[in-house]
Amino acid sequence: MRTEFKKVTCKSLINKSNIPNTQYAINPYTGCTHGCVYCYAKFMKRYTSHMEKWGEFVDIKINASEVLEKQLTSRKKYDGTVLIGSVTDAYQPVELKYKITRRVLKTLLKYQSYHQLNVSILTKSYNVIRDIDLLRNFDNCEVGVSISNLDKKFAKVFEPFASPPEKRIKALKVLKENGIRTYLFMSPVFPGFSDVQSVVEATKSYVDFVMAEALNYKCGNWRNIEYAMKRYYPKRWSDFTQLLKDNRTWIHIENRIKGECKKYELSFRGLFLHK
Repeated sequence: MRTEFKKVTCKSLINKSNIPNTQYAINPYTGCTHGCVYCYAKFMKRYTSHMEKWGEFVDIKINASEVLEKQLTSRKKYDGTVLIGSVTDAYQPVELKYKITRRVLKTLLKYQSYHQLNVSILTKSYNVIRDIDLLRNFDNCEVGVSISNLDKKFAKVFEPFASPPEKRIKALKVLKENGIRTYLFMSPVFPGFSDVQSVVEATKSYVDFVMAEALNYKCGNWRNIEYAMKRYYPKRWSDFTQLLKDNRTWIHIENRIKGECKKYELSFRGLFLHK
């Protein structure tokens, strides 16, 4: 798959967020090359001039750190949690070349004594460990790693270019060993496919808490999910659709995750459902 990379400038970088318990969001890129079939961020394409399909382009915000510094030195006080990577992955492969996220972190560090910001990063990439030297210097910082399933085939089908699950678990381990606060973001949960017990068990020693998110299939991604399911898991398609749309499924899954977290004395912050 050919990806179109384009250098762009942005007018603002730290923006208000509607995500629960998150006041601001920073996205160093527009677009992502992980190619997740279920990606809910496709709506971002309407804010670009790209004709390519979502997943086949990345806009690189080359002035991100400069714009952020201008915002942080204005009269406005930023107070709350800022999530890095709400509609992109800040550590997708292009970051290794352009280091936009790293420069953003350096700017946030520079002004952390003035603003009351808690830095939260959410990623599927092992590349996040590159910035441990910066992350450990924040007063309030956490890194969440998204893991939906430990099955390699499932990950290859639905998250083809993201770090494989075992590498994400290793990232959590390395981050934890370096004193970084970490959490498991079990997302998206696919009913009938996501073995929540095995995911919690595999990460229990490397995370401070667990969050979960149900598969969001109401954001223009249903055709992609349906195609992948029917192609790779045709015999399970019917059961999957029934489970997905049954409220009892999600009550059962949430209780299952809660039980696993209790077993390992992990804090569970709930299962987010898309309505």
